[in-house]
Amino acid sequence: MCTRSWIALCSTCININKHSRNPRATKHKKYSVRKKATDADITRERLRGIHILDMKQCVHITDKALIHLEGIHTLDMSGCHQITGTGFIHLKRMHTLDMSHCDKITNKAFIHLEGIHTLDITICTQITDAALVHLKGIHTLDMSYCDKITNKAFIHLEGIHTLYMCICTQITDAAFIHLKGIHTLDMSGCNKITDEAIVHLKGVHTLDIRGCPLITDAAFVHLEGIHTLNMNYCIRISNKAFIHLEGIHTLDMSGCHQITDEAIVHLKGIHTLDMSNCTQITNKAFIHLEGIHTLDMRGCTQITNKAFIHLEGIHSLRMSGCNQITDKALIHLEGIHSLRMSGCNKITDEALAHLHLL
Repeated sequence: MCTRSWIALCSTCININKHSRNPRATKHKKYSVRKKATDADITRERLRGIHILDMKQCVHITDKALIHLEGIHTLDMSGCHQITGTGFIHLKRMHTLDMSHCDKITNKAFIHLEGIHTLDITICTQITDAALVHLKGIHTLDMSYCDKITNKAFIHLEGIHTLYMCICTQITDAAFIHLKGIHTLDMSGCNKITDEAIVHLKGVHTLDIRGCPLITDAAFVHLEGIHTLNMNYCIRISNKAFIHLEGIHTLDMSGCHQITDEAIVHLKGIHTLDMSNCTQITNKAFIHLEGIHTLDMRGCTQITNKAFIHLEGIHSLRMSGCNQITDKALIHLEGIHSLRMSGCNKITDEALAHLHLL
């Protein structure tokens, strides 16, 4: 996935533990298949009671094995290149399926996926608009790098909660009328998208517009109240956009070379900020970042020790390449949880000892 909804889901699941005295420990039984497994290793007896099945990169598994998977809740078969989809009749009523990199699967398999909750079809290169007819009502879909998907598919995605469509280069603004009310959208690398698309994204919670070079400041009036935004290297964005980002929680503006201290005025109270390689940012911006939790300021070469008085209490800081920083700055970082500072060649061992990092 581009933003891994599979990982997010599975991190909440509990593995098998035969010796656990806690009855909750076996609530979601998980079984991982070794990569050299064949169809003969997939049996009903072995999978009895299994909730989550991980058989990713099992390149010898074919559709014949799928007959034994009826009743499985969550399946990861990413990279199972022998699977074509002819056995998908046995996957009906599945909740979560990762079939990314299964490049032999075609549209025909999707008739058996109606009602699925979460689906990853990343780099399933044979999939076209016709497959998405069967995905009405889906909650989470990753169709990144499915370059045959066009605007026509989006009428079937109305009401979707989370959509990843990285590098779906045929998508244009016209698709977005069907995405009103979406919660999370990754459209990074969709280089035909303009400000007109963003009109339909009012109220979006999380948005990734990396590699969308046509997005300008004008789009941001529709993003007021957004929680998380990645606009990495959106080089047309300037300070004017930031008046609409007040109250944002997490922002990646790395490589946005037009951004200056003036923009940071609107980021008071932000939790997480990546402003790496924003080379116009100076010490003056940091008064507005007091209380920040996580900051990435790699390559911000104008920053000096004076900025650090405003970073007391910070949890995580990346400042690699900030070569004006000396030991004096680190006095203000006592108690920091995570610090990365490669290339800060004026920092000595004495300062690290002060931070208890030696």
